[in-house]
Amino acid sequence: MREELVALSPDNSGYKRDLFVSNAKLGLFAIQQRNLPDAIEYYDKMVGMMEKLVKMAPSNHQWKRDLQKAQRDLERLKQKAKPNPDE
Repeated sequence: MREELVALSPDNSGYKRDLFVSNAKLGLFAIQQRNLPDAIEYYDKMVGMMEKLVKMAPSNHQWKRDLQKAQRDLERLKQKAKPNPDE
């Protein structure tokens, strides 16, 4: 539903922020379920959404911090998902 709202109102930063939060919650749930592929997918969507928000409002420092955190978290998830050659 939130994705539909963003599609209907692509300039509405509130809808985009809500979609970011929804993906964050779904990503955390996927991590708790030890489902790294889904978690990576949600975090990737989060990063894409925050990149758009930061472009819309480059002076919004909170969004910049959220983007940086999402990028770090995504990188950590990708590192965890890599096969360990020692195993």
